[in-house]
Amino acid sequence: MKKFLCVILCAAVALTSGCSNVSQEEYNSLVEENSQLKADNERILDEKNDLEKENNTLKENLDVKTECFNICTWMLGRPQSAVAKNEFKNVIDGLTTEGTYYVENSEFTAKNVATFSSKFKPKEIAEYIKGFEDKLESGAESMFEAGEKNTVTIYRYENGNIIATFYLYKDKSNAVNHKAFFTQYGTDVADQYSLLNH
Repeated sequence: MKKFLCVILCAAVALTSGCSNVSQEEYNSLVEENSQLKADNERILDEKNDLEKENNTLKENLDVKTECFNICTWMLGRPQSAVAKNEFKNVIDGLTTEGTYYVENSEFTAKNVATFSSKFKPKEIAEYIKGFEDKLESGAESMFEAGEKNTVTIYRYENGNIIATFYLYKDKSNAVNHKAFFTQYGTDVADQYSLLNH
């Protein structure tokens, strides 16, 4: 009986060990596949994080563009009776500015338009824009304390093509925002403007 049990036990051990034998080649292949899957998982997680960041940036930009569009639409809707002052200046030969200041319901807003002749190079236009916008931004707090709601500045060529539109306003959280949007006609100016800000 003991011999019989011993034979059965040995057979069971032999069968069990025979079933669990995995060749080194199969093992290495599985380890390599596991490593590849881990690498793929990390890459996909990185891509997911990048896409989430890009999505958040797009949402923020959309919010800003919507806010600026609303300001521009609101500004265009000001009636003539709200115009408190209109100034037209010939700054230098080939550059004119027009400032329209509105007062309505105790809200003060301003629209500036700078028109450049074709003799101006993109760098010169960018320098003018930077100087004007820096001056506006430095006085923003006092302007808003005095009751100003927002300022829109449009830069354009004399043929009517818009180079850029700048917005200076307080958002819903009462933070001062200074945003710029360059058009397809202002790409050369945008490049020069970007260089001036670095």
